Amino acid sequence: MDKEKNANLIDTALGALRAAGIDPKVSTYKFCTNGSASAGIHHIPTIGFGPCAESQAHVVDEYVEIAELENAAKGYYNLIDALCRM
Repeated sequence: MDKEKNANLIDTALGALRAAGIDPKVSTYKFCTNGSASAGIHHIPTIGFGPCAESQAHVVDEYVEIAELENAAKGYYNLIDALCRM
């Protein structure tokens, strides 16, 4: 994917999440995801998004607050809608 298309993908995702009332940050995860295969090996544009703080992901006794889960559901809905319209 060229840089312009990649930037458009990121801008679209950020706009979708903001429309859901989420304040997204562009960064990298400090843990491994399946994105290492999709983006790293197969060169498929990949966005990571989850319902809780990174410190709660993939750890012993991880948890997600109900409000975080509900907010993430809105984010996922908006992401699907916006990315399908690209």
